[in-house]
Amino acid sequence: MNTRLKNTNLRLSRLLFLLLLASVAPVAFTGCNNGDPEISITVKSDYGKIIEAVNSTNKSLAEKLTLIEAAMARGFADSQEAQKLLQQAVNSLSGTLAEKLAAVETAVKSQTTSLETKLGLIEAAVASGFANASTQQALLQAAIQSLSGTLSEKLAAIEDAVKGQTTSLETKLGLIEAAISEGLADVQEGNKLLQQAIGSLTGTLTERLQALEQAMESQTTSLAAKLDLIGAAVEDGLAKNDEALSLIEKAVEALGGTLEEKMAAIEAAVTSQTASLEAKLDLIEAAVAAGFADGVEQQELLQKAVETLGGTTETKMAAIKTAIESQAKTLSDKLALIEAALKTGLADSQEGQKLIEQALGTLNGTLTDKLAEVKQAVADQTTTLESKFDLIEAAVAAGFADSAAKAELIKTALSSLNGTLDEKLGKIEASMTSQTTSLETKLEAVQTALSEGLAGTNDAIRLIKTAIASLEGDVAEITAVLGTIDATLQANGNVGQALGKILSAIQGLPDYSAILTAIRQALKEFLPPQLINGHEYVEMGDGLKWATMNVGAANPWEYGEFFSWGETAPKSSYEMTNYFDNPSGDNMVFNKYGRGKKTVLEPEDDAATVNWGATWRMPTAEEWAALTDDNNFLWTKTAIDLDNGDHVLGMMVESKVEGYEGNKIFIPRASGGLYWSSSLHTTTMGQSARCFNLNEYQHIGATARYEGLAVRAVSK
Repeated sequence: MNTRLKNTNLRLSRLLFLLLLASVAPVAFTGCNNGDPEISITVKSDYGKIIEAVNSTNKSLAEKLTLIEAAMARGFADSQEAQKLLQQAVNSLSGTLAEKLAAVETAVKSQTTSLETKLGLIEAAVASGFANASTQQALLQAAIQSLSGTLSEKLAAIEDAVKGQTTSLETKLGLIEAAISEGLADVQEGNKLLQQAIGSLTGTLTERLQALEQAMESQTTSLAAKLDLIGAAVEDGLAKNDEALSLIEKAVEALGGTLEEKMAAIEAAVTSQTASLEAKLDLIEAAVAAGFADGVEQQELLQKAVETLGGTTETKMAAIKTAIESQAKTLSDKLALIEAALKTGLADSQEGQKLIEQALGTLNGTLTDKLAEVKQAVADQTTTLESKFDLIEAAVAAGFADSAAKAELIKTALSSLNGTLDEKLGKIEASMTSQTTSLETKLEAVQTALSEGLAGTNDAIRLIKTAIASLEGDVAEITAVLGTIDATLQANGNVGQALGKILSAIQGLPDYSAILTAIRQALKEFLPPQLINGHEYVEMGDGLKWATMNVGAANPWEYGEFFSWGETAPKSSYEMTNYFDNPSGDNMVFNKYGRGKKTVLEPEDDAATVNWGATWRMPTAEEWAALTDDNNFLWTKTAIDLDNGDHVLGMMVESKVEGYEGNKIFIPRASGGLYWSSSLHTTTMGQSARCFNLNEYQHIGATARYEGLAVRAVSK
């Protein structure tokens, strides 16, 4: 529209106003100022006369407000012109600052002036410096209190003012806040008023966003109310998620006072019942970015945000899931939120895992992009090591990270730890007790801590034991494994190598029992030999310690020495005539062992006991027989190849007993495959003793006592 046409329209508007004024009763104003005599005027002149009256020092502020309202009612002044007139009316006030403020307060309490006009007056008073932030809020409170009529009528007046074009969004926000504090509007009605305030904005999208930004810079409105306004703007479609975050950042920047006062304002907004969880998360993020809150304070704020969620457990969880699914939130923020939900008891560990999976599901971009976001979250200072490990495991399960990437992520997680070395170790140890992180990940973390210099050998052993002890399984089985770890790692000292063996052994195992067994097996090569009197043994799960080689042998594949039953030294020939228990050489006459006499070897006649010392002895026939139980032991014909090219035939016996799986002994086929037991063959006159036949079918047999057989020792 060109200037000439615009001016013509303005003149027509003013002419119309004059005609309207002429057609109705004149508007009379009576007032006094500074003791002047009472005067009455009738306004029937043009716009200049209105301005002259508004600027007059002889008119009361109430009279001027009535005149301005009349001009607006007749369409002679639009909202912008009305605000100028209100500003002129305030500027024309005389007296001290206190007197001017008193005049404004009197006008605000008037029963005749509309609430919208009062808002404009308060805004003009602030612009003129008559009112500061706290005074402005007090004036708004007074304007609310001056409303007459029923609650519905008062709320309608507030609604009209909120919809009006005269005042700024900032002032309307203060009005809504005052209405809620005065009990004229509840949370639902407050949200409706905020929506109407947003709807009253005119101009382009950019201009409306600028109005929102200006409201964020207000010193009078609380941070909680600003959050509510932003929420209404997002709901109205006026602001997108990134614009909402920008508005919140401006609101945080506008906070006045000390750091403690700023944090108090942030905390009040975070615990507000009206703001959405997403808006609160943005606020916390902005507070951290502005340097008002560190990692610990961030986690505390998040916890309060979760604690103050309204509604049922289902609606609270729904709000958390909505925030988790948001594209605007970083993975770090989501992980911190999940951690807060776990700490407040709103979600258990299983639900926490699901939330982490959902958070990963919101990631966009290539696999590399997703992995980069996971790494960024893992490097963040705000969440615990346990949460980071759970995130890493979820990333592996989702296919974002392979084994190499997982190792790198664990390294990043440990690198993010702050504090002294002891404090870092404390955090690592705390993660070892987590019930959600797998043992495999925990042990990988120990391995990384060891290689990165965060843990020494003894520290690593303690961490491993803590991780094992946290398993949900058989206490005795866990205790046995802990003993094995102690013996292995403290004796060997090569913790890193042992950890590598453990990790290889437990990879992909389905349950803790299998994992514990695998750990014990993996550590066997690091264990020092288990010895009794210098002789090595293996526990097979039958309650006995079986020697790993024959009496008189230096290696498991050697036959050792041969003994007659009851004799303790080898000899060059084995005949009844040189047998110790038959001085007459008669096959039917025995002095010590026989029918009606002793039937089990005494220690002094046991080749194992005499040659190796207590507590070694020969196994009984029943103990040999128990070793052939197919349910508990696997017998395999095998051969051991020697360095000289020879090989030794024998049987490999492997335990299948729970907790002893994989333990094995090799029994060479010495003395025709026969081994003595300590038991006499009592079905004869005593000329034979029981023996174990190692050949094709393992069984208990009997042979003449004077023969020379091999001895395999056992101990309790």
